Amino acid sequence: DTGIFGIVLNIAVNYVFLFVLFGSILQATGASDLFSNIAFALVGRRPGGPAEVSALSSALMGTLSGSSIANVATTGSFTIPLMKKAGYSGAFAGGVEAAASTGGMIMPPVMGAAALIMSGFLGIPYIKIIVAAIIPALLYYLAIFIIIELRAKKIGLVGIDESELPEIKSVLKNSGHLLLPIFILVYLLVRGYSPTYAATIGIIMTIVVSALKSNTRLSFKKIYNSFYTGAISAIPVSVMCA
Repeated sequence: DTGIFGIVLNIAVNYVFLFVLFGSILQATGASDLFSNIAFALVGRRPGGPAEVSALSSALMGTLSGSSIANVATTGSFTIPLMKKAGYSGAFAGGVEAAASTGGMIMPPVMGAAALIMSGFLGIPYIKIIVAAIIPALLYYLAIFIIIELRAKKIGLVGIDESELPEIKSVLKNSGHLLLPIFILVYLLVRGYSPTYAATIGIIMTIVVSALKSNTRLSFKKIYNSFYTGAISAIPVSVMCA
């Protein structure tokens, strides 16, 4: 029972797959846009605004996607051109996005496969790994923000004009309810429920909560596509675990 079909692959099937699926369905509701708008509203006006938006949006995306590749594909498509437009070099813009998205793997509550493997392999409750990851994750992103701030001041950049930025109140009013499944997931883990149970309830609650507003409501086709995307995304992780 320690060969290919052993403990690690069992964890991939029972834990990792469900968390990948949870992130995929949450993204289908438009949660990635919510996180991007929150990032713009909070740090867009700062001197390093565009790059800090990249870092913060990637950190927020990391809360629902433990995949650095998916994170880059989701946030990088608009943050890298934004950084280049603001005056950062293409290499620095790509570096910021890559570094920020990689940090998503240690950003609770939905971390990369390694965190879930640690939980199952060592018999440690997943919530303890989440708690242990909070400070390293925050320090990781603090370091990125410091580097961005120093580079912005060095080349004399200014923030995004306030008229172009969304208001945090309107952002939360429009789609803030999409944060609820993440809070429920963390609550269930804190209460001692298994990661499998918490992720399953999180998936169900995402579908239910998304129906509260027409702009986030999931059609049958969207649900099907998000399940399909989640399954495809879980394959490389499962192969690595095997």
